[in-house]
Amino acid sequence: MDEKLQGLITAFSGEVAEKSGEALVSLVLYGSAVSGEYVSGRSDLNFLIVLESVDADELSILQKPFKRWQKKGVGIPLILDRADLEGSLDSFPMEFLQMKSAYQLIRGEDVLSDLVIEPEHLRLQCEREIKGKLIQLRRGYLEFYEKPGDRDRLFRESIKAFLVIMRSILWLQEMESVPTKGEKVIAALENSLARNFPCCRKVLEFRTARPKLADSEAHSLFSGYLSEITDLAKWIDQWTEELERGK
Repeated sequence: MDEKLQGLITAFSGEVAEKSGEALVSLVLYGSAVSGEYVSGRSDLNFLIVLESVDADELSILQKPFKRWQKKGVGIPLILDRADLEGSLDSFPMEFLQMKSAYQLIRGEDVLSDLVIEPEHLRLQCEREIKGKLIQLRRGYLEFYEKPGDRDRLFRESIKAFLVIMRSILWLQEMESVPTKGEKVIAALENSLARNFPCCRKVLEFRTARPKLADSEAHSLFSGYLSEITDLAKWIDQWTEELERGK
């Protein structure tokens, strides 16, 4: 992590701690800045803030700093209280697994280390999320695909979401060490499922660069990408049905 980025993290966390005072339980940095996939100018700094309680007064105290820091590349943080943290694991296991896979404790308690992700909850969310994200991908094509810049954004944002689902699948298959970097996640999934995802690999390039494609090439890439994700969704459907029958 370079000095400029570290300085931004230090300054932001210091202000959060000052504003929150004794209400601050934990401040955690997670995501690309920790996994090594952070891209300056594109990636946000992702923070989890856990407070003793979250009410309108607490949010009001933090509102103005967040607006200022957002302009510097700090994403809108996830703000929870202790009860939220304990009561949300069954609803958002994928998000918590993603946080646990690459995080750095900045201040306070390490609230993530002892969280237990239940496989059954994660399996159900995998099925729900890939179907929802597949629908969004189709809608995105209709809404955003004409302009190259919008097309690039569609590729970049969608593959980010699908990588989270892919990592969850690998975790459920009890890999000893699930990778965090995108290209390794796809490679591990290809090995695990004995199928290839070449278009997903190509779309992954849009996270760090802007491959220049002719309209026909872009359409061909999207067609293959959509086909691969559709096949993965069908695989998850069949997989979950097999797990249900095996109970």
